[in-house]
Amino acid sequence: MKLSKFMKKIALILVVCLSINIGGWTPSIVEAITSNNIDTTEMSDTILNELQPDEELQQTKPSDSDIVEGEGVADDLSNEDTGVSTETESTEEVKETEEVIEEDNESEVEEVSDQDTPVSLREDGRIIPAIAAEEEKTTTSGKNPLTLTKTATQDENNPEEYEISLDITGTAQQQQVKTADIVIVMDKSGSMTENGSQKLSLAKKGAIKFVENLLGTSGTTPSNIGISVVQFDSLATRITGIEDKPFIKDSNILKSKINGIQAGDGTNTEAGINKAKQLLDKSEANQKYVVLFTDGLPTFYCKGEYIYGYQWKRGQNNSKYMNGNGSDTTKECRNAAISAYKKVIADSSVTFYSAGVFDRGSSSNTAREFLGNVQNVTIKYPEIYGTGQAAINKYLDGYKKGDKTVNKHYTSNENDIENMFEDMSIEIQNEINKLIAKNVTVTDTVTKYFELIDGSKYTITDYKSDKLEINKDIVCKVEASKVDTEYGGTTVKEDKLTFKINEIREPGISIKFKVKVKDSYFFGNDVPTNTTANIEFNDPLDTSENPNVETGEFPVPSVDIEPKIGTINVTKVITEGADKAPENDTFSVLIKGESAQYNIDVQAGNDKTKSMSFIMKGDNTDITDSYITNYIKNNNLQGYNFVKAGTYNVSEIVPMNYTKVGTVINNKNTETFELSKDNRDINIVVKNKLVNEIYFFDKFTKPNIFKLLKIS
Repeated sequence: MKLSKFMKKIALILVVCLSINIGGWTPSIVEAITSNNIDTTEMSDTILNELQPDEELQQTKPSDSDIVEGEGVADDLSNEDTGVSTETESTEEVKETEEVIEEDNESEVEEVSDQDTPVSLREDGRIIPAIAAEEEKTTTSGKNPLTLTKTATQDENNPEEYEISLDITGTAQQQQVKTADIVIVMDKSGSMTENGSQKLSLAKKGAIKFVENLLGTSGTTPSNIGISVVQFDSLATRITGIEDKPFIKDSNILKSKINGIQAGDGTNTEAGINKAKQLLDKSEANQKYVVLFTDGLPTFYCKGEYIYGYQWKRGQNNSKYMNGNGSDTTKECRNAAISAYKKVIADSSVTFYSAGVFDRGSSSNTAREFLGNVQNVTIKYPEIYGTGQAAINKYLDGYKKGDKTVNKHYTSNENDIENMFEDMSIEIQNEINKLIAKNVTVTDTVTKYFELIDGSKYTITDYKSDKLEINKDIVCKVEASKVDTEYGGTTVKEDKLTFKINEIREPGISIKFKVKVKDSYFFGNDVPTNTTANIEFNDPLDTSENPNVETGEFPVPSVDIEPKIGTINVTKVITEGADKAPENDTFSVLIKGESAQYNIDVQAGNDKTKSMSFIMKGDNTDITDSYITNYIKNNNLQGYNFVKAGTYNVSEIVPMNYTKVGTVINNKNTETFELSKDNRDINIVVKNKLVNEIYFFDKFTKPNIFKLLKIS
């Protein structure tokens, strides 16, 4: 049933007049209704604005009519001190109330039916917070647009915390596509398994992980990468592919061949490097790589036509096939390997990695020097390592000094072997993979409603979910700061994050960090998590001295934050003499906090429990904030009062024919309770016993009026 505007005015005037008698609304609202200056369809907004709770309200005792039975709620949002609603006295009154609510709802639906956000409720009647949907934007400047996505996902274990994800994805332009062929040169000398050593087993695991990182785990591989494997002891042999096509793209075949490597005798590093060159000479890839792994210094070097070594045999004269005794390293052995290495890197497209595990302390310095002379990574990446001998030392000191800005290619601990292969695969992948942006700066400013979580980690992952190093020159730096933002003439300090990233490769990266709601008692619909998030970068194909700065703006995700709704239930129990107690005896229970008190009149009996439902607030909660007032309006919470978190005391005015037995709050014998976001459903049981069943008192009460009498 719909009401005319005239009837709406009459109904509203009656409600307001009643509320003035209760002390809830101010006469200015009546003036607004009766004047011709306001339409009744705007009344809900006017009333809400008029009724914002006043922190300085004078505390008053509510009347009996301010109480509702069962699960009723406070009907006056303006008075946080009397947060209880009118008790229903009869079935007829209930029916009449339901009819009024139904009529009001018809009008309400017409006004709010265009709302996009449905209201969801849990079984306990509380509103379920929404997890923000993913939002996406695309940079419009530059030749190579990036897709910018931002999400805010609620933590399942802590609903006040959200993980923010800034995703940057794109497709490299055709000019960025590179092909690559890689030769893994694996030492299988006897020392790899000597005295129960696990070096060969760990090296095979590391090489398999290397293959999986570059080609995947299932055999379905990128079309631009091929890998071949060479094993060597005194003799070097190719164990994958065929002579003319040694590079294969199937990770399953490669892993099977690597698993089949068995230990032999001696170390002819020169032969292994010569075999790698033979294979790379047949490669047509843009990028070529050698990954040499060894556990010791060379003990053989090649002789004559046997440039790939010779299978050394015990008890035979092997000197006509190779030089060295297979047990001791010599300068000649080392120089031969270095000479072979120099022939490989004569091809400028070759990057040569050397990794080693040397667990014999006496040869460690010589071994470090040797590895430094058979690699060109430091030359290829001066921005990482520097130049000259200092660069080589930095390259080799990675493990010893714990410096994670350099690759870990030298160690005396065999348990580090797998990590060395992992690091080399990541660096190679970064070079092969297609560049979509360089010199990237991402900034994100968190709104005043949220703050960064102290001690939380910032993570940046690439498309394979490999974590990138943060706060290191080679990958990414993070800067956290505070910025001043104006809100309606008030300056608020907000958290700002700046991420500086050298390069982003196809398909992209994800930046993640966590924020939490600054005020645990704040709530609202569609609350933005950030003020603004922007990106600046250079197009990777722009090689000019002063490249153009491309820009983009991330979308602003928003989240729904539910109010902390609580309920206080008060039950009166007569422990002795209940059968003789006068019918409908009423007991006055006072719930008093630091800034508010609530007086509840309750009768004995579990079926006569009185309840007060409310919305919690904290010391700094701004209940006039537009997000809070709009949430209340849109979710039909106008009947809920605000109650401040804190300590409350329960007391009682005990009638003369009873004595107090005690108070039980949430199953504990106590007269105080702490009201908080984690403890907001309070069940109070006040116990009395009858001590004078014949005590006489008048059930009909009338206010006492005291007058000063004139005395002659």
